[in-house]
Amino acid sequence: MKAKRMLKKLRMGVLAAGVSAALLVPAPPTAEANILVDVITGAIGAGTAYNTYLGKLLSMGNDPVTQKKLLDQDVAKRGEDTSEETRALVDGVMNQLITRGEYAMAADSLPFRWRVNADDSFNASCTAADYVSINRGLITALHGDRDELAGVLAHEMIHGLHQHIPYDVAKQAAIQTGASAISGGALTTYLTNILTNYNAAKNITAPSEKDADESGFRLMASAGFNPGGFAAMIHKMPDSHAESVLNPDDHPETSNRLKRGLKWLNEYSLGHVEAKEDVVFIDNAPFLTLAAAEEYSARERACLVAGGLAKGFHDHALASGWRFTKLPNGEVDFLNDGDAYRHLKAAVREAKLGERLEALVTAAYAKDRQSDVRENYLEQEQERREKIEAKRERRSATRRKT
Repeated sequence: MKAKRMLKKLRMGVLAAGVSAALLVPAPPTAEANILVDVITGAIGAGTAYNTYLGKLLSMGNDPVTQKKLLDQDVAKRGEDTSEETRALVDGVMNQLITRGEYAMAADSLPFRWRVNADDSFNASCTAADYVSINRGLITALHGDRDELAGVLAHEMIHGLHQHIPYDVAKQAAIQTGASAISGGALTTYLTNILTNYNAAKNITAPSEKDADESGFRLMASAGFNPGGFAAMIHKMPDSHAESVLNPDDHPETSNRLKRGLKWLNEYSLGHVEAKEDVVFIDNAPFLTLAAAEEYSARERACLVAGGLAKGFHDHALASGWRFTKLPNGEVDFLNDGDAYRHLKAAVREAKLGERLEALVTAAYAKDRQSDVRENYLEQEQERREKIEAKRERRSATRRKT
């Protein structure tokens, strides 16, 4: 009886936590939770619970049958958006992240699969089996912007790449098991459950969400997307829900996510570019004030224009790499016609600021020579690449053995 009671509590803990990681709110529990319960029997201590859940979830995450089952169940429950335009958009972004992004998959992970479901809310999620589900409502809210969508999908990919779900659920199972061992009356059990849920939200899930934001930013930037896409997307995200001890938020506050996104953007530009409200700065000098246009707010545009500048500074070691060229019509062309620069080039052309941009960029590179900011940032970036490459080699070696 004791074993059954403990198993029931573990089952409830997993169901409460869910086993998919979402962009905005926890995704509803999936069949993975029920599958886990079916395979775990007997009295389980906290340490054993962690190892048992982790082992089973990692195993399921490497099971193509489970992945396909989760995909089919998601489509059956929420429907599928079959628009060719939407499918082409999502496929294009995912394939660019997968083929050009800097990352390494764990040896016990599956290649990603994805679908756009018919849910009209602003969300996306990734399961332990690397199935990414994207809500139609998210794509509608983003008006199909590739860079903003990349900010979302890179976040979800990191949940899979870093295996957040297996490790987080295993930790929650261990905590739940430990809490269930505490004897006491109804009040003690009630308070214990509150503290357990609060601890899981703040100390387990929230750190994984922060990691998915930051590592997702690096993934999307390395794949060639506009690094301002993440911060721009946050401007369209609904505000965080009002939380309490009884209803803790396991995602970072929206305002804090924006602050971090803008910080990473500034760092990616080697400290040269900032977006503050609707104004873009280059080395603290106001460069451009944006107005709302079409589907974009002024602040959103500022993030995307700043992202184009940041990519230019990051990708080119010298000002000559920007290839400033005076055109016959008097405009100044620069960089290339890559998609990541489209917001920057349109805004500069509209405001006729090509010559001012050239002057500010030239001065910025002169400043580079007087500091080690560029050298330090790129050195840290190279260290991350080397770690990724080492992980890829370990994955290849492991899979060759199997």
